[in-house]
Amino acid sequence: VYKLCARAALSKSSVMILGETGTGKTFVARTIHENSSSSQLPLKKLGAEMKDEVWIRELSQTTEGSIMVEEIESLSAEKQAALSQFLDEKESERASVRIFSLSHLPLKSLQQESHLKSELFYRLSTITVELPPLRERKEDLAELIHFYLEKISSLNERRLPRLSSEALVKLENNVWPGNLRELEQVLERAVALSNSDSLEPEDFPLSPSSNSVGSDLKSGEPSGVKELTSSLPPLSSLESMEREHISRVLEEVHYNKTKAAETLGIDRATLYRKCKTYGINLKEGKV
Repeated sequence: VYKLCARAALSKSSVMILGETGTGKTFVARTIHENSSSSQLPLKKLGAEMKDEVWIRELSQTTEGSIMVEEIESLSAEKQAALSQFLDEKESERASVRIFSLSHLPLKSLQQESHLKSELFYRLSTITVELPPLRERKEDLAELIHFYLEKISSLNERRLPRLSSEALVKLENNVWPGNLRELEQVLERAVALSNSDSLEPEDFPLSPSSNSVGSDLKSGEPSGVKELTSSLPPLSSLESMEREHISRVLEEVHYNKTKAAETLGIDRATLYRKCKTYGINLKEGKV
């Protein structure tokens, strides 16, 4: 991934960045932009929550730098038409503008299950970067933890804490449905509340549903699955655990959507989308 991003920074081709929520898609787009020849020019974000007319106006007014288009799988027909027209113009007067398109869907699903037109898909995916979820990057976890601990300690003007081997094992066994965002939030909370220079397992009160990936995946029946309504479609173990994790967080923050999104390491739009997908009632926090 790092080598691909380095090569992408040398070109002006469109870049499609795919990965689950919290895997660092925005960070990757910003990193490529900041290491490109357009680093001194603006990087404009077009969010999925923006109304069509506002989104299209912001797009049409862009003449330099880069544009980051979020949640491309949910673009309306009007936004897709405007983006296609923009790409047509890019070949002439907008040649210096690069498009970053972001999606939480894997490549195959984006092609087959989303409403994104195939012609637009191919124009946006000249370079495709697929970011693996944190649960598939366990070999990188120690290095990532050190990176975030250095960042958090520096921002809070605190001495860099030591992570005990027992605490590392506990973090390695976590599922991390919120990926890098959740990892950073968990570490930040531990540093803020710890009175010691060493972080121990008790400094990480992780959700039980996220802390037993081995047994849950082997049995195929994570804890609490019998409580889920039978009217919902069957889900994989990881999806079931994520649904329970989101429900538990909502209960803990008394269904405050902003606090829940911050705790999960996702934005409010993603929280609403996941709750809709999993059938979670945001008003009651129940499945």
